[in-house]
Amino acid sequence: MGADVRWRRDERTLFRAAPGVVVILGPDVGDPIALRGTGVALWEVLDRPQCTEELATRLAAGFAGDTATVRSDIEPVIAQLAAVGVLRAVS
Repeated sequence: MGADVRWRRDERTLFRAAPGVVVILGPDVGDPIALRGTGVALWEVLDRPQCTEELATRLAAGFAGDTATVRSDIEPVIAQLAAVGVLRAVS
C-alpha cells in the first residue's frame, strides 16, 4: 500500500478491550483475533484514520521508541488486520 493510504477500523468490527488484550471479531472472520502487548496499543491508536507513518509516530512517542523501527514492526500487523477485514484502507 502507498504511503498516502490511511487506515481505519472497519465500522462493522466488534472488539472488547481488557487489561493487556483486545479481542476483535471482524465482519468476515469466524474466529476472534486477540491482540496483546503492543498490538493493544496499535488498536488504540487506530481510533481515527491515519497513515502508517502517523501511527508509528504516535506509538513511538508513547513508548519512547524510534519511529522507523516502530513502523517496520507495525506494517506486518496492519497488513494482517487488513487481510482479515478488520481494517480498511481509505484515501
